[in-house]
Amino acid sequence: MIDLHVIHAIGNGINYFKKSRLLFDPLFPTVSADMKARMFAYLNNNKIALDTSFNTKKANALPLITVEHNEHSYDSQGLGNASHSTYDEDGRETKYSHLFTSQDVVINMYAKEMETLRMMHRLVISSMLLFHPSFINAGYQNLLYVGSTSMELDEKLFGENFGVYGRSCRYAALHLLQIPARIEDVANIGALEPLLDIQVQPSDVTPQISGVQGGVVVKSF
Repeated sequence: MIDLHVIHAIGNGINYFKKSRLLFDPLFPTVSADMKARMFAYLNNNKIALDTSFNTKKANALPLITVEHNEHSYDSQGLGNASHSTYDEDGRETKYSHLFTSQDVVINMYAKEMETLRMMHRLVISSMLLFHPSFINAGYQNLLYVGSTSMELDEKLFGENFGVYGRSCRYAALHLLQIPARIEDVANIGALEPLLDIQVQPSDVTPQISGVQGGVVVKSF
């Protein structure tokens, strides 16, 4: 689900940086004031479409950001994918199973103008950096920026009289899926082990076979 997390992070980041020049301008410390003003105005006057299943998109919805997601096996797995156990207040054990997966996301950006694409690229990277703690809290062990492709005309997206500039950046993350494994009783899946009464022998009772005295002194009040 890292693709959904990435889309939400980028959408929230765009809304965050477009609120104020005090938040937007530090993203571009090496460009002129006129260019920063022009990009900030464009950001507030144009909607950047995000590729989600909840939005109705048209073929000419530019600028556009799409997210691809791939999941791979991770080499270092626990023996039998067994994880730790937890115990409730009554001492009953719950066993856990886990799976490490290497998550890979590619963020694709498309725009008609080179300046817009430059701004989008910086917004994406800044949004991922801004919400990095949220990914850690969501169960990802890390979130690594792998790199970006060069900015180029995407021949697959040529229109009749204009070209579309495209650029991609890639992130990788290690994710831990951990589930409770309660399948001892298939007739009652998820049931905890029953609590059994503990029988303790009083100290004045001596079994005839073992000759070992009991260990608990019972007092009357």
